[in-house]
Amino acid sequence: MVYNATDSIYEMASVAKGLQEQKVSWKAMTIYARAQGIADNPRLLEEWQKVATERLLLNVGMDSGSDAILRQGIVKSSVDRKRGRLEENQEAVRRIKEAGAHLHHSLIFGSPGETIETCESSIEFLLWTIEVLGSQLDICETDFFWLNFGAPAGKVFHDYAYALSRAMMAGKTISERDWCRYFADHSETLVVSQETEKAWYRYFTNIDFETAETYNIRARDIMAKHTGSIRGRAFKPA
Repeated sequence: MVYNATDSIYEMASVAKGLQEQKVSWKAMTIYARAQGIADNPRLLEEWQKVATERLLLNVGMDSGSDAILRQGIVKSSVDRKRGRLEENQEAVRRIKEAGAHLHHSLIFGSPGETIETCESSIEFLLWTIEVLGSQLDICETDFFWLNFGAPAGKVFHDYAYALSRAMMAGKTISERDWCRYFADHSETLVVSQETEKAWYRYFTNIDFETAETYNIRARDIMAKHTGSIRGRAFKPA
């Protein structure tokens, strides 16, 4: 099995074609993809299945089951879309089902503007992917919103106006004093502290860190009961 970590290599059609021309193939392969890329270019599933001859697993960051969160808080494309981001995620799942490929997708609890309702929407989306894909859903991994200096959201450490705009997504505000205390004053530290992580939830979402942990546990419990799920990176489950 080959695990390729190139970001959204799925959309690099010339790579799939080049491997075919060189007669390079593997029984199993994991590649990164975007839901938008799969929805817009489903024919590429067939091209990659010529390279991964028995098992193609697509690793897709789907992030949320709420279209509002996907539109306002998580930017993954500069393309102006007529359809919703959630609709793109759902279309990608259907295309993977039709192709007989497998999915490893991820969800985050704590994006800007997150609420209990949007967290519930993500749980509903997870249950829907299980229903649609069955054993073709290998993994759904979930996590907190981990703030880091290199991500787009890292701008919150340097730009007070940006921090205010993120707070407004949650119907909140943040004073310049609190912004300095929890974010600006930590902009040169080696790692983001747990205190800053919790402040992210306090000012930029409508849930807290502990609530996000509860939803992560719920999602893990759901996947533990899913008979098609794979632990780790197994090629063929027992």
